[in-house]
Amino acid sequence: MKKRYYFGGIAFFFFFNFPSSPSFSAPEFRRFCEACYSLRRAHPSLTVSALRCILTVAQAERALGYDEVADRLGQDYELTAHQIAALSDGRGAQKGLGLLHRAQGRHQRARLVSATLAGQTYAHSLVAVADQTLSAGDNAALIADRVLPAIDAVLSRNPKITLGTLCVFLYVVTHQEAFAYQGLAVRIITNDLGISNLPKHMRALEMGAGDWASSQLISFKPHDYDNRIRLPCLTTAGLSLACDLIACLTAQPISPPRMPRAEALDRLDSPDCMDQLGDEDFDEIIWDI
Repeated sequence: MKKRYYFGGIAFFFFFNFPSSPSFSAPEFRRFCEACYSLRRAHPSLTVSALRCILTVAQAERALGYDEVADRLGQDYELTAHQIAALSDGRGAQKGLGLLHRAQGRHQRARLVSATLAGQTYAHSLVAVADQTLSAGDNAALIADRVLPAIDAVLSRNPKITLGTLCVFLYVVTHQEAFAYQGLAVRIITNDLGISNLPKHMRALEMGAGDWASSQLISFKPHDYDNRIRLPCLTTAGLSLACDLIACLTAQPISPPRMPRAEALDRLDSPDCMDQLGDEDFDEIIWDI
């Protein structure tokens, strides 16, 4: 895009342009991202589908039967039973995560499940509102009204996505400036999130789930100075998912993302001067999904 030079090197460089919206800085969205990062650090193998199971149980007013959980999740009983086992005390030699608690129901074959204190804590952290003194009922309502719809938006793109892959996506969404304007290598994701198998998550975001274009959430731009570096950017599908997440978590209409025009960027002295651009310096996004 644009280079500026000073004695001894380059002051800054626009590696690529990207769409932005003030809504991407919404505190509810940023707190949700941080909560996801913390949960992944504690449980690196967790899938988003399993997280949905935790949230569904945590927001219930009472312990649920396995069939009730399966019905609320919209999935078969056997898969639900396997998820509950993995999220509670485990199965056979496989140790559980301790986020759910299984108990005997009224009948011998009836089993009930509820969230443990750890499961409730993680579920409430994802509510991500400023008021952290909400009652249990308010938290349950916000999980049902905001967090679960956000999780459903993710799973509608890729039903098998892991929490680690989602965290990488959220990091790319919230750090586009670092890649587009500074050309930083993706190892900053490994350093900041503590993810060791980053290429696996990047491939999952780039390739998506089968032939679903809506699940291909990122693409890569070349780095002008180092051909070993690829710079991640959001695809239209990725931008759409980011908008849906923010709309769900804030319960507010999102400010439509816009793309700054190249000639407008060329007038700026640095990326920090983006707020000097007017409405006439942006183009609307044309959705192609």
